[in-house]
Amino acid sequence: MAPDGFDALFEQAKQQVAPVAPVTDQADWPFLCLGYDRERFHLYTTEGKQVLAMSAKDLTSHGILLKLAKLRWWEGAFPGRESFNARQAADEIIRACYRAGVYDPDRVRGRGVWMDEGRRVMHLGDHLLVEGARTDLTKHKSRFIYEQARPLAVTLGDPLTDDEAKRFLAACRAVAWADPNRDGSLFAGWIISALIGGALAWRPHLWVLAEGGSGKTWVHDNLIAPALGPLALILQGKTTEAGVRGELGNDARPVLFDEAETQSDQDRARMQQVIDLARQASSEHAGPIVKGTKEGGSRRFTIRSSFLFASINAGLTQAADESRFVTLTIGNGDPDQFAALKRAHLEAMVPNLCGRLLARALALAPVIRANADRLAEAIARTGAGRRAGDTLGTVLACQMALVAQGEITAEQAEQAIAGRQWVREAAAEAKVAPEWERALLHLMQAEGMRRNVNGRTEAVTISELIGVCRDGQGDIGLIDADQALRRLGMRVMDDSLMLGNRASGVAERFRNTPWGAGWLATLARVPGARRGLPVRFSPAYQDKALSLPLDAIMGGGQ
Repeated sequence: MAPDGFDALFEQAKQQVAPVAPVTDQADWPFLCLGYDRERFHLYTTEGKQVLAMSAKDLTSHGILLKLAKLRWWEGAFPGRESFNARQAADEIIRACYRAGVYDPDRVRGRGVWMDEGRRVMHLGDHLLVEGARTDLTKHKSRFIYEQARPLAVTLGDPLTDDEAKRFLAACRAVAWADPNRDGSLFAGWIISALIGGALAWRPHLWVLAEGGSGKTWVHDNLIAPALGPLALILQGKTTEAGVRGELGNDARPVLFDEAETQSDQDRARMQQVIDLARQASSEHAGPIVKGTKEGGSRRFTIRSSFLFASINAGLTQAADESRFVTLTIGNGDPDQFAALKRAHLEAMVPNLCGRLLARALALAPVIRANADRLAEAIARTGAGRRAGDTLGTVLACQMALVAQGEITAEQAEQAIAGRQWVREAAAEAKVAPEWERALLHLMQAEGMRRNVNGRTEAVTISELIGVCRDGQGDIGLIDADQALRRLGMRVMDDSLMLGNRASGVAERFRNTPWGAGWLATLARVPGARRGLPVRFSPAYQDKALSLPLDAIMGGGQ
């Protein structure tokens, strides 16, 4: 029965003077308030050890609050008439998140090796190794947040000795490479870089090419898999980019992509998306990948993995990808070579190879970072470019960590490049042609016209038409060649090739290529190019044009 009269007034007075529930010091809360972002509040539970995003409505729910702490704690911290006061708890949590500021998801780190304010951190899923010491995920003092995940069954042992590491390098060189010393060294270096990818400033990727029956599977099963162990994420060729992103999350694990073939248009499109993902993973300072959600929000993915692709044919078509990859080819070895490989493999295989190799790489991570930077600068000065220098320099620094443990000086880096023939060859191969040169070569090989010869139809390339217009010699008449080029929006004038800014014929030649949307801006980077010149291509078609020196196209007549 509801109270009335004096009883009602007394009950109202009691509610008004009821003491505010005591709130414990936030430092003693069993969860951390990480911040807010619009309508979401982000918290890290010291029991679940994962970041949870909740709305204000969620935080007023008794059941949802139990995700953050035990019932007994809530009842002691925010006592209420029924169990605990969820509204007051939500108010305190929201205020604490506001004080923490806007939440930064880039602070979250997954499994793998990381550098954390100069400290080497190995995240194994359920615990950390900080400078070699086992540490609980919640006890490590850092601005970064290490989330709990499925444990990686990696047991670090004593680091490989110099002699043991050299035997592993020898096994890598014993594979039937085109150049065993060069390719085997790069292969071994990539394995070390993949083990500690999250701790490196630059993550190189590897593409291994091999014909069927050449031993690619044997190399994977007997060298790569034992060296990377449970740390590796092994995927098949039909895996999509979204699948890789979802499986990695915030992990810095090596990714092995077997059977990465690109024989159909569908396979090429799918693999290009995965290659694009690897491209984003290369740099330590690359921004996150942001994907929209059906609720209108977004999800961020920060990929810090080294990728290995294995296939019969390489799927790299863009300069931006080639400069981030080391491409190696396994040849067809003979029985003597394979017997030597098995002997070298037997000598290199020690118990817990992955754990001991990882322990060596982890101990030398600061040295590897320093050496990689100095080697990258030395390689860049050879003309290969800084990006190729970063890729090759990191691999070389990791390979050097198998034979020595000290830092090198800038002078020693120069000597390492100059004094090793295989290093100079690798640096020369790492140099990637500029995009304007690749686009120009594509255009020169495109079809310019067709002609009938003895009842047959033959295709004539644009470069052949230009040659006729320049020299007046060839199987095609000068007038026919000139008219064919003009119909495409091209014209040879004096010592230059003119391309109309709105030439549909040229645009069609670049359709479905990396330069389709910006071919004019790309070709404008040809040395000696000039823009905005008025040119008449036909009585009814005049346009501003891009002028390209014929010497840049035809090589000065050579």
